[in-house]
Amino acid sequence: MKKSILTVIGAINIVCAGCNSYVGDTHVPQPTPQPVATQSPIHIKNQTAEDSFSIESAVNTKLRLKIIYGASEKSFSQKVAERLTNTVLLEKAELTLLDPCDAVVLLTPEFELFDCDGGYYRVKCKQVTVQIKSAQKLYASKTVEPDSLPRKLGLSNAKNQYVNPVVNALSAYLGQKLQEISNNDIAVTEMRFALKNHRQYADTTAIAKQVERISNILRSMPGIVNYTNIAQHTSQAAVTFRIVYLKDKYPQGLVNAINVKLEVK
Repeated sequence: MKKSILTVIGAINIVCAGCNSYVGDTHVPQPTPQPVATQSPIHIKNQTAEDSFSIESAVNTKLRLKIIYGASEKSFSQKVAERLTNTVLLEKAELTLLDPCDAVVLLTPEFELFDCDGGYYRVKCKQVTVQIKSAQKLYASKTVEPDSLPRKLGLSNAKNQYVNPVVNALSAYLGQKLQEISNNDIAVTEMRFALKNHRQYADTTAIAKQVERISNILRSMPGIVNYTNIAQHTSQAAVTFRIVYLKDKYPQGLVNAINVKLEVK
């Protein structure tokens, strides 16, 4: 009988946008929103020269999903995770074992020991469940039940012989689902914000205040999973953010929504 999987609740560092280590943990990052098509510079109306911005570009980038697993079957799960990160190659998303990440793929294997004779173990992999999730949403879930395999010398060998069957059963599924999620649910974009009158901002403190203002706006907007200041151009009073957000929250486009927020004093 299949065991239910514990709901994983995520926490995202809003300023640094990344996930902490999840091995043996139950924390999951927030969900990921949708990318914005590359757009021409957008000029903000009704603003003073002091804080008038242009959004010069919006470049779509890949969604990052980290594979996490519990400590009970760490060795087996790590082997499966490493194989999946090498076999599931996607245009709009990527599997990783490293931080930072935008959402998680949770692996939960279950084994049953039938007998042991002279160091030879007969083990059944009852099931392996994979979930794609964030703090706000479960995007997909699948359970595979590999066929029983013969006894092996050593308990780890008896378990690890199931790595290939599990990877083969999950690769196509993950590829399909992650492609659907990156197309329909979650978007990632890089946006460069530049002060139009940057020559008046030789004072780095003044520039920092404008960067902080953009950060506060992003933090307040619904459906933004995380954002990261990935580049700051002091001489041009410009900053580039990587932004992860939910597509359905911004049907008119994220650039337009941010533009409206920037207009409000």
